[in-house]
Amino acid sequence: MDGTSAYIAVNNGYEWGNEKGIIGKLDLNALTYGNEIDLGPDGKNPDNLVKVGSFLYLVNNKDWSGASISKVALDGSSNSTVNIATASTGCGTSALRDDKLVYQISMETTLNEFDINVMNNVGPVSGHSLNYYELAQEPISGNLYASETDFFSFGKVHVFDASNNELSNFNAGISPGTIVFDVRSTSVNLNELASNITVYPNPTTDFLNVNSKGMKQVLDLNGKVLISSDLNNIDVSSLNSGIYFLEVEGKKVSFVKR
Repeated sequence: MDGTSAYIAVNNGYEWGNEKGIIGKLDLNALTYGNEIDLGPDGKNPDNLVKVGSFLYLVNNKDWSGASISKVALDGSSNSTVNIATASTGCGTSALRDDKLVYQISMETTLNEFDINVMNNVGPVSGHSLNYYELAQEPISGNLYASETDFFSFGKVHVFDASNNELSNFNAGISPGTIVFDVRSTSVNLNELASNITVYPNPTTDFLNVNSKGMKQVLDLNGKVLISSDLNNIDVSSLNSGIYFLEVEGKKVSFVKR
């Protein structure tokens, strides 16, 4: 998601011999689809897509004989792909973790890091020795959640801190293949959240874009005003990591500062 646009990875991943590597754009206001970007022969079969700033990053399984990572500008002005392995990354075993993509080659137990800033492999991550099914970073604490399964008898999720120490683990349903986080505050009535106010990117690290005119206030969870601005592009780089609220004309919407 980027504002009122949704970017969609098209892969034909299980139509053997006809894998595609295409990024399509869906206008959520007009519900029109178009502006496809072809990732090229090494960018076929994208399995995971994440947005960082003004770029999309994709982990691709190619024709299942290799793996690559693509970087695509949201405006379509640039498009590059780097090959990372001669074996596929499998089903969903990759995630954005801070400014790096972490991924695992199918059937292996080594967790690898890829630096998206320089588009190059960093190397294996210590502290990991399991074959994972899904990876996801929790946006508030930064902890990494990693699931494992044999696809028929068990599912378990492991939680790691930034130093890759395992903090805890818990049993989940068989094949826990998707991990998402609800980071809304329970201290605020959710009816106060205004669906007609859009803020992006969310989470953010520096600037918060708002689609509504008028004076805006950034508040902490206790209601203290931290920033006041009439701009639609608010600098929040001075805030500590955590959950905050943006208030516009008495209406509130939450956002996360990394």
